[in-house]
Amino acid sequence: MIQVRKGRLALIMGLLVCLLVPAGLSAGKSRRKVAQFGDIFPRHSFPIPTSSEDRGYLGLPEGKTFTIGDIQADLVVVELLNIYCTSCQKQAPIYNEVFNVVKRDPGIKDKVKWMGVGVGNNEREVTFFRKVRDISFPIFTDIQFDLYEAVGGKGGIRTPFTLLVRKDEKGRGIIVDTHMGFRRNREEILEEIKVALQYDLAYLKIKEGKRAVLPVTEKLKPPIPDDELLKKIKEGMAQAGGIVEEIRRISPAEEYLYTGKVMIKGEEKHLFAKVVSWPPVCDICHDIHFVYLFDEAGKIINFIPIHLTKYGNREWSQSDIEAMKSRLIGRSLLEPFEFNRDVDAVSRATITSVVIFHRLNKGKEIYTTLMKQGYVK
Repeated sequence: MIQVRKGRLALIMGLLVCLLVPAGLSAGKSRRKVAQFGDIFPRHSFPIPTSSEDRGYLGLPEGKTFTIGDIQADLVVVELLNIYCTSCQKQAPIYNEVFNVVKRDPGIKDKVKWMGVGVGNNEREVTFFRKVRDISFPIFTDIQFDLYEAVGGKGGIRTPFTLLVRKDEKGRGIIVDTHMGFRRNREEILEEIKVALQYDLAYLKIKEGKRAVLPVTEKLKPPIPDDELLKKIKEGMAQAGGIVEEIRRISPAEEYLYTGKVMIKGEEKHLFAKVVSWPPVCDICHDIHFVYLFDEAGKIINFIPIHLTKYGNREWSQSDIEAMKSRLIGRSLLEPFEFNRDVDAVSRATITSVVIFHRLNKGKEIYTTLMKQGYVK
């Protein structure tokens, strides 16, 4: 059996006891509560690597997709990252070192496998990141934030975000540890991996179909009062060239969705506004808040920033806002919003730009909701 210092093991087991305290007993809304020991990792499908070396490392056959349960290992280290996240960039050499230590350890090298997931990144970006950062383990894409949303709570998660996932006798991935944010201590990371290999999963009572909810936080809301938000929306609708006669909030209430009647050249038009409040991908970035306005045909007619930042957490300039407007206004919510960093990214605000496009890609769902409720035909 792998030897672990008693003090260290006691500390970790103590932390696990804390994690098992019901969410209602947490001290306050500002405190984050990561995944409970025993949560099931989402049954997410990843594409089979085209590289024979990556397939061989993970122990996968040729094919189209796989789940974490197909990886030939007792423990899988899963790192959610974004290549533009500065903490993820700093984390890379540290994880490389720990990865190489594990690979050289005959006692655990065949029991532990590593994989990365580029949240909001495409194949070209993660390939570049692996090459520049000299990363040996596979990194998969999560362009549409599917895994990010599957493991995130209402308040989202921040990268780098690491999960230690064990496999049970049914081949399910069981989360036994998580860590959000940058880590420096290589020995601590390695020791946590060794401790995770010792957990007896037979003692866990796993609920079928349970998903990971990683941190439990409050869902983000616009950072300004309702009357100020309504004023911004009214001004945005008036810029369409008409007189706003009425604005009201419509269901579902948690969507922060508004409809307005606007007289344009003597004709009554219905316009809509969707307020977006979304957590940043990066652990040191600020929350993202903006409004997009669209007409009955689903065409975007305006973009209103509420709180948008770029590198150094500096607010967007007017030229930044105009650059984004030029990318969005006139486009249809019914068409895919595929992000091209070379064209669509605001300078030094790539992560925020990715999130904006990701949320607009969900605009079709909002439009469909409005159709079902009879607001658009």
